[in-house]
Amino acid sequence: MEKFIDFSEGKAILENNADWLLGLNYVDFIRDIGAHFSVNRMLAAECFKQRMEAGLSFLEFNYMLMQGYDFLVLNKKHGCTMQLGGDDQWSNMIAGVELIRKKEQKQAFAMTCTLLTNSEGKKMGKTAKGALWLDAAKTSPYEFYQYWRNVADADVEKCLALLTFLPMDEVRRLGALEGAEINQAKKILAYEVTKLIHGEEEALKAQQGAEGAFGGGDMSNVPSIDFPSDKLGTELLDLLVEHKLIKSKGEGRKFVTQNGLTAADNKVTDFAMKITEDLFKDGEFVVKIGKKKIYRVVLNSDDEKYGGTNFSKRKRYKAIAEEWNGRPQHIEVDICGNSVIFLKAEEKKIKTEEEVKEEKKEKITKKRVIKTKKEEV
Repeated sequence: MEKFIDFSEGKAILENNADWLLGLNYVDFIRDIGAHFSVNRMLAAECFKQRMEAGLSFLEFNYMLMQGYDFLVLNKKHGCTMQLGGDDQWSNMIAGVELIRKKEQKQAFAMTCTLLTNSEGKKMGKTAKGALWLDAAKTSPYEFYQYWRNVADADVEKCLALLTFLPMDEVRRLGALEGAEINQAKKILAYEVTKLIHGEEEALKAQQGAEGAFGGGDMSNVPSIDFPSDKLGTELLDLLVEHKLIKSKGEGRKFVTQNGLTAADNKVTDFAMKITEDLFKDGEFVVKIGKKKIYRVVLNSDDEKYGGTNFSKRKRYKAIAEEWNGRPQHIEVDICGNSVIFLKAEEKKIKTEEEVKEEKKEKITKKRVIKTKKEEV
């Protein structure tokens, strides 16, 4: 969050509401805070009306009390008088404003912003793996880029307007594109949002990875899965479930049935297909799941001869070993993480035919000298 909010001295403060909620006595909380909330008014709130149809738990019913109490605590602790949030939080935010007025006799305010929804009115920000995170460790820049690259045509202009700093004339021009041309607008959207969150370098890598995956170019920036060589024989669906690329083996079987799963450019037809060494070309193979998910499976090995690192690095060391002036040689490689910390190559001299003959002559001469000395003795 430091990229977007200044947390230096005297600026923004980051608080965890668990610090005051977890230590609460429930009876005291209901008596002191719950007394200021009307159940009739709470049930009239739009957020509860919508949930009542699908079923509303008592925990969810308490959200309004807890969020209102959070605002009260921050008002007393830091003098906070304004709460900002998505417009779906309006009722909970107003509850906090009212609670501060009743408990502290102070004014407080709430301001909402437009909730980012798709053309069907559903919240955006969900991926096949779950929530769309700003943290690269939870959602990689490539996955982040792909999310925005694949938004619905009808949502492109709205997302460009709300999430980028492009001039509005350009936003409207891109939003008006139709057919195959709208894909250009989606690429611009994906690049601009990824650049804003992860920086220009990562945005370029994600863009190049997507172009490589779907355009047949450089695949080096396509997300990869490290696959230890000692796991050869693992079922492909097990690997995809393990890395959360599919939700379950059941979902994987559906992809297989619908010809939606490809490994090493071949359609997967066997539910129990195993990962074998012949799948790998130059130490990796590509898995395609549906139309939009592509990953590289990279073979890792503990082969001591080539340093126990991934195949692409081992291939380089092997080339050094085999091509050192065209002569046999000894090579030692020590790997620490992904870094080469020691690399030594020693040439083993190859003797020519003449050198071999000369060496034999020398040996024969030495034997004769030894024999003569023995006879003299």
